[in-house]
Amino acid sequence: MDFALQAASNHKRLDELSTLVRSIVDLMPASESMAAIAAERLANRPFLRAEHETPLLTLLEGASGPLEFLRKPVIALLRTLWDNIGRGSNGDAGDLLVLFEQSVDSPLFALAVERLILLDRYRAAVVSRLCQIGDSRLIDQAGRAAALRLPFADAVSTIGTMRSSLGHVHLGAYTALAERFPSELSRHYEECLASGVRPRHREEVIAALGNYTDSSIGMPAASLAFDGDSDPRVRGVALLAMGSSAALEVFQPRLTVAIEDARVSRAFVVNALCNAAPRLDPNWLKMTIDVVLASGGVDESLQRRLEHLKSQYLPK
Repeated sequence: MDFALQAASNHKRLDELSTLVRSIVDLMPASESMAAIAAERLANRPFLRAEHETPLLTLLEGASGPLEFLRKPVIALLRTLWDNIGRGSNGDAGDLLVLFEQSVDSPLFALAVERLILLDRYRAAVVSRLCQIGDSRLIDQAGRAAALRLPFADAVSTIGTMRSSLGHVHLGAYTALAERFPSELSRHYEECLASGVRPRHREEVIAALGNYTDSSIGMPAASLAFDGDSDPRVRGVALLAMGSSAALEVFQPRLTVAIEDARVSRAFVVNALCNAAPRLDPNWLKMTIDVVLASGGVDESLQRRLEHLKSQYLPK
């Protein structure tokens, strides 16, 4: 291997050298020993060139779990590559290494995230690293930067991918996205609904649109979500939004449907009713509270909220 690399380099057979180097890089995931051999043959030597950056970054993105062993050798090869092409481990390249070598508590880490999430070249590696870490604060910070600075397609893809690594954690990045791209985000929800993908992403999109200041965009999206989405949490979030902002003739029949649907959490039902209570006819409110209590699944804390509604909005 050494002889072939050196021979191709000495005789300036650049295409042959590039292909040989790429084949070595492609073998790195095969085993820890193969990754070590590749690093030994290529690190601190002149063989890596610009065309090898993308495959190395792809390996870095996947360097977790059973492929964790790739991280150190791949970083060593990226350092070498950047030195070879005169970029050095400074600027953007240096920021990328911060994400893989420094603690998440380092102030440099957060700065590197905000810078690199905006760059096409390194965004996938940043997203992969943040998903590996699973820190909702860092993910939200990166998502907000993407929402505020990137074109819509790049921003929503980036935020959605990072969201998939978290559980039931709401990200403020979606609110920033709705404020900047309300119409685009509404159309995006329709596309996600049609394909049935990423329910937690759909939930965040509807929550953000439901809280958007222009109800002429948010409420049609919430109504569509309640009527057409199969995920109970998405429907519940849509109901909350309609309780706050939808016309009563839109909200009330859907609340009735939700009460009769055991898949919709009673917490969503009660909180949506609380949101709408100041606007509701007292007689309708009393009747609905009684129906909710009789529907089952209403725990003590929700019962207390309903009793508070009675005392606050029903005549003594």
